[in-house]
Amino acid sequence: MVTLTHKKWIVFDIDGTLIHYYTNEQEFKRLLKKAISNTLSFLQTAGFRNISKIGLWERVESENREQLTGEVRLLENRLQHVFQLDPKLLTPSFQFQLAKQFLQPFFTQSRLYSEVQSVLSTLKQRKFTLAILANTLWDSPTELWKQELQRYEISHYFEHMFFARDIGWRKPAAKIFEHLMNELAVTPEEILVVGDDPREDIIGANKVGIDAVLVDRHNQYQHMTDYVITNLRQLLV
Repeated sequence: MVTLTHKKWIVFDIDGTLIHYYTNEQEFKRLLKKAISNTLSFLQTAGFRNISKIGLWERVESENREQLTGEVRLLENRLQHVFQLDPKLLTPSFQFQLAKQFLQPFFTQSRLYSEVQSVLSTLKQRKFTLAILANTLWDSPTELWKQELQRYEISHYFEHMFFARDIGWRKPAAKIFEHLMNELAVTPEEILVVGDDPREDIIGANKVGIDAVLVDRHNQYQHMTDYVITNLRQLLV
């Protein structure tokens, strides 16, 4: 069993760990459909009126996969492929607005898990240092996820925030966890990773010697790891 003894840093994932966005693959696909529809409407309003819908959903499906190597593929590039956009016509500010439109359905229905504020506050009081280590949906802009943490008034709890998009590698790639340790100048034994994905958070961390806790809010993975919790309050026991 993993304990907080000898740990200095507790490193949290976001989606499914601190904030709820969707429960299952079916709900994700529904939100993804809204995200694509939002983005298409925004493009058409902005004057991109000749976007062909032929093959659009096939391109969406092709972009809704991650590289086996763990390398990041930016949302901007994925959307250019999906909508067959000429990058020469897209300014950075316009692409940022596209990203906002894409994420809007996910952010609109999100909610902070009820125990998060009190647990983070208690951990800080107990002198743990907290950080974020997160993949982002379709490798979307880091700034939008930082704004999301600010919106829920929890960003101030975290000394550092690390996002796959900025590092170039997605969890569970070893390189993202190695980057974390190098930046924090800590050993694996001093860190505890907390996340909701057995592959990305648990296996990824364990491969480089970092202990990890699986947040299994729906009792799906009790057999898959030595340390499973269903609520972040259980970290405080």
